[in-house]
This record gives sequence, C-alpha cells and structure tokens, in this order.
Amino acid sequence: MKASELRIGNLIWNPVQKCAVTVTTRELSQIEYEKYLVKIGNPTPDFMQWQPIPLTEEWLLKFSFVKWKNKKIWTYKGIMIYQMSDGCFYYGKKSTRIKIETVHHCQNLYFALNVEELKLTK
Repeated sequence: MKASELRIGNLIWNPVQKCAVTVTTRELSQIEYEKYLVKIGNPTPDFMQWQPIPLTEEWLLKFSFVKWKNKKIWTYKGIMIYQMSDGCFYYGKKSTRIKIETVHHCQNLYFALNVEELKLTK
C-alpha cells in the first residue's frame, strides 16, 4: 500500500491495535517515515505495517450498499459494484472494468464519482 493512494478519511488496518483506523495526516506521515526507515535499513522496534482492508460484502453493507436480490450486484447512490465469479468486486462495464480490492479504493472511487465521503453507517 502506498501513502499516495490514501486520502484523509480512508480506513486502513492497524495490526498493532488490531482494528481499522481512519487515516489522518498523522498516519500519512507515519507511513512515509516508516517507509524511509525501511529504505535505510533501520526500522524501529515499534515499526508498524499499516495494511489495506480487503473489500468484502460486510464492508459494503457497513457503507450502506444494497445487494440486489439473488445477484452479485451492490448499489449505493448511483454506484453499481459487481462481484464476479472470481469473488472480486468491480466497477464499470466489461471494457472499462476497474477492480476494487480494498476499502480505501472503494472510498476513493465513491469520492471521485460523488464528491463526498463514503461514510460508515452500520
């Protein structure tokens, strides 16, 4: 996961606290600092590996997406996300399909299309 793909407000996994955390400028700075420490071969004992959160049906429900009856289609405020036979989620038509693997990718897509944050509701 690159700090450049994160926005303030994105959710990522903190393995030390074993929970999802909301990205703030502090987390972005920490990610960049830790990347620097690894690069120079001097990680600190409290080195944290921030991790992306895989996108799942549970997370889509937490964001208020609604699943169509007997289909693997999820919708929310005009956005349609498809779950394909490979189990992964996608946005767009076949020729321009975008794979959405993580919660923060879903949040960023939603923001790009609706110019508002995708918030947890459940």
